[in-house]
Amino acid sequence: MFVRCTAAVAERVETIKDHLAEMIYYVNGWLTASIRRVYAMGKQTQGHVVISLEYDSGGSALLTCALEHKLPQIDLTILGSSGAIYHQELIQPPRDDSLTPKAMDHMQQLMIVVDQSLATGQPVDL
Repeated sequence: MFVRCTAAVAERVETIKDHLAEMIYYVNGWLTASIRRVYAMGKQTQGHVVISLEYDSGGSALLTCALEHKLPQIDLTILGSSGAIYHQELIQPPRDDSLTPKAMDHMQQLMIVVDQSLATGQPVDL
């Protein structure tokens, strides 16, 4: 399975990684496998971060989060052996972050790995 999600949803650069953590949380649920490698690119301070995830099942994900610039939107593609799902949406009104699941607490450790990859410019094996 391959997941690509581009989300221009962050109102401030400080929230980009929080949104990415939420995206990873959902993708992990869809792929039901462990992450093997994380590669993060971009700069949160410049308003965009891209994360490539490789899973031990052979699946992968490419997730992008960027500033919304008053026009929040999402573009999602999921490709699997039985078909594909495509979804593109302009989000109106902008979300208020109340949807962030309580289960996100365990994502903090993974976001440390994302920070390592951003700082070194290299993939990080888990």
